[in-house]
Order: sequence, then structure tokens, then C-alpha cells
Amino acid sequence: MNNSQNQCGLHRVVIVGGGTAGWLAAGVFGAKLSTKHSVTLVESPTVSSIGVGEGSWPSLRDTLLDIGISESEFLTLCQGAFKQGSSFVNWRKNAHSYYHPFTVPAAYNELDIHACWKALAPNTPYQDAFSLQAAMCVAGKAPKQIATPDYAHVLNYGYHFDATKLADLLKQHCVDKLNVDYVSGHIGSIKSSSDGYIEKLITECGKEIVGDLFIDCSGSSGLLIDKHFNVPWIPVKRTMLNDRAVALQVPYSDTDTEIKSTTVATAQTCGWTWDIALQHRRGVGLVYCSQFTNEEQAKQVLIDYVRERYPSAHDAELSFRTLSF
Repeated sequence: MNNSQNQCGLHRVVIVGGGTAGWLAAGVFGAKLSTKHSVTLVESPTVSSIGVGEGSWPSLRDTLLDIGISESEFLTLCQGAFKQGSSFVNWRKNAHSYYHPFTVPAAYNELDIHACWKALAPNTPYQDAFSLQAAMCVAGKAPKQIATPDYAHVLNYGYHFDATKLADLLKQHCVDKLNVDYVSGHIGSIKSSSDGYIEKLITECGKEIVGDLFIDCSGSSGLLIDKHFNVPWIPVKRTMLNDRAVALQVPYSDTDTEIKSTTVATAQTCGWTWDIALQHRRGVGLVYCSQFTNEEQAKQVLIDYVRERYPSAHDAELSFRTLSF
């Protein structure tokens, strides 16, 4: 953004990259800006959404409400389910688990909750001393009733969802309802002004996309941040050892399978597994450190996890996805 853009305002927003991140950004801008503004999203036709991170914080409810998507539509089209928090299994020792519920303790900002717990109920698990939510999760109960309005809650919650289907829903909503311009194509070149700010993108087919504000949602490709501005990656290896993940989508063998309303995070001999239940399948994966575990070992740990918990899953139905971060 240059000086003239500062003076004239931002009228043309250009988002590079689709997926959940890109289309959420397009939805937020499309819903908030007036008709005097334009929002354009350019997306490669050959780069698919990662589709692995399938859980959200409760804040996604506010975002979906703000951009005008109904909760029932979202849950239906994205195979969604409620997420009331996370359950951590075997992190302290085997056969030990605890819940991190999304509903905060009453008066948490007025009292020393930890001191009250130690004084009044030291032998009661923290999760049970101050919240009903863990017990509701164990009992298989939802955080709201069928008559509760969209996005309202009795207990706080986020979602589990199919990330690819969410990106598709957001794309359709943004284009049809919010007048977001969609460009399918590869970025061939980037043109900058004399002061170094981006002025326009040019696709490989020669289409020019002019903008005042450019947002990079191209993920690890970093088309603007990395390849154009040469902003270096900030290494976090010293504090975040886990740098790889392998993931699987596990179909249900029984349509009446219980859908847990927590993300189940289980400590393993190398890293930890996530386990997310959707309406039509599970999303499971292992996060690990490549310094100590190779990819084949990681895949075996994940397969063993699936076989132990879901013996009806057939290996032929399982296809690995790998990620680096």
C-alpha cells in the first residue's frame, strides 16, 4: 500500500489463494465492505486444499454468522459436528486423560479459580470441579438443544468439519451472495510500483488483476510474502520440535457410530495423534519430529493406532497425506 493509496483509501482487495483461509478472508471482506469496494480472489485450478485441519475454535461461529452462512447449512454441507473442547489421552501416563472444555469457569476473571479448587475440591478433577462440559462430552450430549437458535449456545463450542467441503461452501457463498470476483489461474508475474508495493498481478493467461490491498493466502507457497518480497521463514525448531505430520481419512463401517464432540489428542511413543469425528468419517493423523522418526515409522504408528481403535477399517481404504511445517 503506497502513499496515494493511503490518501484515497482501499477500494480493491485482492486475495491470492483459496482454501479455507482464502475464502474466509474473501467472505469477511465481502460482507463488511460497501458496494464501492471490490474483492477478488485468484486461485490455482491445480492446487487443492490441504484439508487436514478439521477442527475450530468457538470464534468460527461469529465469523460464519458475520458473513451470512446459516449454521444448519454449514453443518449439513460440511459434514460438521460440534467440538466442545479437546481430550488429552496418555500425556501424563498411560490410561490417564483429561478434558480441556471450551466453556470457561464461572467468575473466572473475578476469583482465583485454582486456589478455590485446591481449597474446596482438590480430589476432584479440575475439569469436573468448574464445568459440566466434560461430563456432557462423556455422556455424548450436545452443547445446545435442537430449538436453540443458530450460533447460540448453552455450553460453548466450536466445530469439526470437512475442510475441503467448507472451502467449497465459502466459495459458492462468496461468489453468489457477496459478489466476490473469482479468477481461476496461475500467477505468472507480479508488478510493483517504484516504491516497491504491489500494483497488480498478471496470470499466465495474461489477465491483469489490479488492487490496493493484496493478501497472501497461498500457504507454504508464499507467492507474495516469500517469492515476491523475499521475507525469510522464521525458524521455530528450537521451541517446536515436531515438524512433520501424516494423516488419514478413515470411513465409518457403521452409520450409527458415535460422533465424539472433542478432538482426541493421544500421546504416542513419537509425537501425538489427533482424532476428529465427522458425520461421514474420521480424520486422524500423527504429528512427529523428523529428527527422531522417519516417515515410514510415523505411518506405522498411525496405522497401529487406527487398527487398535477401529479394527473394521480396511487398509485398502486408507490413503496417507504428508505435511511439513
